[in-house]
Amino acid sequence: MSLDPEYVVRIAKLEQKVSELYRHLGVAEPSGNEPLSPEVQALLQQNNTIEAIKVHRDQTGLDMAAAKAAIDEYLNQG
Repeated sequence: MSLDPEYVVRIAKLEQKVSELYRHLGVAEPSGNEPLSPEVQALLQQNNTIEAIKVHRDQTGLDMAAAKAAIDEYLNQG
């Protein structure tokens, strides 16, 4: 499957605009590889996974699926 070059250009422009919005807001752009904060780790130690996902989302700006994946990955490592 090949991508239409026009779509590639449009996607690149959209990504640039999103990056500019993050800079304008003074917020770090989420990379998807953010480490879990001590607060999130403490919630997980208390078996409060749902709250840990919510806090991780708030702290990183990740969407629900990405935040849950990060939590699941952390839990599967231990």
